[in-house]
Amino acid sequence: MKDQLTDFEQDLSNFKSEINLKEVLWKYIIRWPWILISVALSISVCYYYLRYTQPLYEASSTILLRDESKGRSIDELSTFSDLGIINTKSNLENEIEILKSRTLMQRVCRQLHLNISYSVERSPLELDLYQASPIEIQSKENDSLFFESSGSFIYKPVSGTEFIIKRNETEKKYAYNHFIDLGFGEFRIIKKREESIYANEEISVSVRPIATVADIYTKKLSIETINAKSNVIRMRVRDAVVIRAKQVLNALTLQYKQDAINDKNQASINTAEFIGERIRFITAELSELEGNAEDFKRKNNLVDIPSETSIYLTTESDFSKLILETSIQLELSKYFYNYVNTEKEATELLPADLGLADETVTLMLEKYNEAVLKRNRVLKGAGPNNPDAIQLQEQLTRSRENIMQSVRNYISILELKVKELGTQQGKIAGKISQVPRKEREYREIERQQNIKEALYLYLLQKREETALALSVSVSNAKVIDEAYSSGSIVAPNRRFLFLLAIIAGLLIPVIVIYVNDLFDTKVLDSKALKDLNVPFIGEIPSSNQKNRLVAVVGDKSYFSEAFRLVRTNISFLLKDNLSKGKVIFITSSLAKEGKTFVSINLAAVAASAGKRVLIVGLDLRRQKLLTYLKLPPHEGISNFLINSTSTVDKYIIPFPENEQIDILPSGDIPPNPSELLMKDKLEEVFNYARENYDYIIVDTAPAGLVTDTVLAAKYADCVIYIVRANHTDKKTLSTPLNFYKENRLPNLAFLLNDVSDHSLASYPYTYNYSYTEEKPPWWKRIRLKF
Repeated sequence: MKDQLTDFEQDLSNFKSEINLKEVLWKYIIRWPWILISVALSISVCYYYLRYTQPLYEASSTILLRDESKGRSIDELSTFSDLGIINTKSNLENEIEILKSRTLMQRVCRQLHLNISYSVERSPLELDLYQASPIEIQSKENDSLFFESSGSFIYKPVSGTEFIIKRNETEKKYAYNHFIDLGFGEFRIIKKREESIYANEEISVSVRPIATVADIYTKKLSIETINAKSNVIRMRVRDAVVIRAKQVLNALTLQYKQDAINDKNQASINTAEFIGERIRFITAELSELEGNAEDFKRKNNLVDIPSETSIYLTTESDFSKLILETSIQLELSKYFYNYVNTEKEATELLPADLGLADETVTLMLEKYNEAVLKRNRVLKGAGPNNPDAIQLQEQLTRSRENIMQSVRNYISILELKVKELGTQQGKIAGKISQVPRKEREYREIERQQNIKEALYLYLLQKREETALALSVSVSNAKVIDEAYSSGSIVAPNRRFLFLLAIIAGLLIPVIVIYVNDLFDTKVLDSKALKDLNVPFIGEIPSSNQKNRLVAVVGDKSYFSEAFRLVRTNISFLLKDNLSKGKVIFITSSLAKEGKTFVSINLAAVAASAGKRVLIVGLDLRRQKLLTYLKLPPHEGISNFLINSTSTVDKYIIPFPENEQIDILPSGDIPPNPSELLMKDKLEEVFNYARENYDYIIVDTAPAGLVTDTVLAAKYADCVIYIVRANHTDKKTLSTPLNFYKENRLPNLAFLLNDVSDHSLASYPYTYNYSYTEEKPPWWKRIRLKF
C-alpha cells in the first residue's frame, strides 16, 4: 500500500513539474472580469480616499547652526566676564534633536494657539479656517485646565452681541467678551473680523491638549542637513494650512534661538535665580518683621505711642464721666423703686419725668398714668363697683407690678455697667503706666525692619545687573531662509496612489486565485485526471434543471452533446469487445458524485441511437435508483439472488420516459450485500441482460467505501469511474489509480461530472458548442467567465 501511495505521489510530482506557461496564464486570463472589477474597485477606493483625505502642503526653512569655537571671539564679551557668562560649543546632531524636542514644540503650540482649531462644513471635507476665522477663543491667564483638556462645540452667530453654542445636543446663548465654562477651562469668544466671509456661518471649534498637538507636529517635522561638510540644516513641516506650516517653522526657530541663549547664559541665569531666591527670602523676612510690628501694635492696641498715650488719658476721663452718669441713674432708679414700693397706692399717679434713661420704663409710666386718669373719670360718673372701674383697677395693678419689675431689671443692668466701667477704667490706668516699656520694645522691631529693607534694595540692584548681563548674549543659530512654501499639494501623491491602485487591482485577484488554487485540494478540471495516465472519456457540465434526465431524444444542448461524446468514447474503449451486450459499470470513490445521474443519462443517449438499454441498480445498500427516478419501490436483484426459483425478467420494469430502456432495481436492502454479490446466481443476471439488451448500465456502490463493486467487476466490460468537479478530493484519486494499475476494475476510465461553466472555459482547448442554440447575450457570456 505504501508503494502504491508513493507511485501516486510521484505521478502528482511529475504533474506539478510539467507546468505549461500558457495554461498558467490562461487560468488568469479567463478570469479577466474579476481582474477588471478589482482594478475598478481599487481605482474607486483610491478616488474616494483622495476625495476624503485632507491635502497637505509643505513649508521649509533653512538655518545655520554656528560653531561657537569659530563664530565668536572671547574678547567680544570680555566686558561682562565678571558676571560669569559661560558659552558652550553646539553639536550639530544634538542641536537637531533639540529642535525635534517635544518641549520646544509645546511652546510653539502654546504661542500660536494650535490647540484651538476652527472649521466650517464644506463638501467633501471640512475647511480649516485657522487665521481666517472671524472669531477667536481666549482663555483665562494661567488656566492650565484649558491647555490640558479637550472639548468641542459649534459656534453660531445670532447678533452683533450674542451667539449660540451647540454642544451635546443642547443650545445656549452667550454674549461676546464674557468668560464661559464648558467643562474644559474658562474662555471667552471675541470677534476678529466683521467683514469675514465666514462671519455668518456655523463654525466648529475644537480644543485639544497642548501635549497632544505638540506630538502631532513633532511627527510632522522633518530635519535634514544640506550636506555633510556644513552646519546648514533644512526643516520641513507638512500641514493642511500653508500659513500655519510656515508660522510653526518660524516660531520653532525663535524658540530654539531663545533656548540656545538661555543655555549659553546658564551661569547668569543661576545667579539671577540665586538673587531671586534671596529676594524672596528677604521679602518673607520683611513680611515677618512687618507682621511682628503689626502684631505688637495690635496686641497692645497701638498705632502711634505718643498718640496712644493721649488717647489713653482721654479714654480714662471718658470712663470717669460714664461712671458718674451711670451711678446717678442707679441712685435715681433705686429712689423711684423705694418710693413706689412704700408710699404710693395703685390708684395714684406716679412721677413720670424723673430723667430715667430707660425708655421702656418711661413709656410704661406714661401709660400707667393715663390709665389712672381714665379710672378716675369712670369713678366720677359711676361708682367703685362699676365693671369698667373694676377692670381698670385690675389693669392698674398689673401695670404697677410690671413697672416695678422693669425698674428692678434696670437697676441690675446699671449695677453691672458701673462695675464694668470701673474695670475698663482700671485697665486704661494700667496701660498708661506701661507706655515707656512698649516704646522701647517697638524701637527694637523697627531697627530689624530697617536692616532687612536695605538688604532687599541691594538685591534688587544686583538683579538688574544680572539681567543686563543676560541681555548681551546672542543665539548660535542664523536664519538663512525663513519659512517658505510653493503652495502646491505634496500629499497625498495622486499619480503614485492611482498607479498603486492599478497595480493592487491587478495583483489582488491574481494572488487570490493563486492562493485558492494552492490550497484547493479538490479536482477542478480534467487536467488533474489526464495527468494520471488513466483513460479519460469526457466531461459532464453542471445542470441546474429540475429534471434528472437531461439528455433527451432530439436535444442538441451541450448537456446532450457531452453525453454523446462520452458514448462515443466508450465505443472506442470497447471496440475490441465482441460480446453481444456491453456491460458498463458506473462507480466512484464516494457517495454523491453523480453515479445515478450519469447512469440514467448515459442510458438515454444510448437508447437515442436505437439501442436496447438495461439500467441495473447494483448498489444493494441503498435503493437510490427508483427514488432518484421518482418511481415506486419494486423488488430487484437482492430479491432475485435470495429466491432460488425466480427468473430475472420478473424483476425488470419499463422506464416510463423511454420505451428503449428497462430498469432492474436493487430491490430490498439485505443484511449481507457483499455475500449476495458473491453468489453464482448473479451471473444469470448478466447472461440474461447480454442476451436481451445492447447496453447494460450498472449503477454500483462507491468503490472507495465498500468492496461490492470490486466483487462484481468480473462481469463488467468497462468501468466508468465518476469524479465530481469541485467535490472530489485529489487524495481520493489514489484509489482508482491503484485499481487501474492492479487491473482490479477492467477497462477503467475517468469521467468528470458536474463541471462548471467556469471550469469548461478555463482550458484553452475546451470543446463546448451547440448546433442550434443562438449566441447568448453579452451579459451571459461575461457571467460564464465567473
